[in-house]
Amino acid sequence: MSKEIKKLELQSAVQIQKITQRYELCRDVLTQIFAERSTALMAHYKTLDQALGSDDRELIIASLKGISSIVSQNPLESFAEFTKALDNDDEVLNLDF
Repeated sequence: MSKEIKKLELQSAVQIQKITQRYELCRDVLTQIFAERSTALMAHYKTLDQALGSDDRELIIASLKGISSIVSQNPLESFAEFTKALDNDDEVLNLDF
C-alpha cells in the first residue's frame, strides 16, 4: 500500500508541475500579447496627438485606421491557436522570431 501511495504522490507532483509550467507559459504569452498591443496603441495615439496638433488630416486618418485595426482584432484568437497547438503532441511548433 505504501508503494502505491508513493507512486500516486509522485504522479501528483509531476502533474502539478506540468500544470504550473503550462500556467506560467500561458501567463507569459498573454502578457506579451497584450504588451505588444499596448505598445502599438500608444504609438498610434502619440502620432494621433501630433497629427491633431499640426492639423495633418492624412496622418489623423492613418492613425485612426491603425488604432481601429488593432482594436478590432481579438488577441485571444491567436492565443487560442497557440494553446491548441500546444495541446497537440503531433503538431510541430514553428517559432517566429
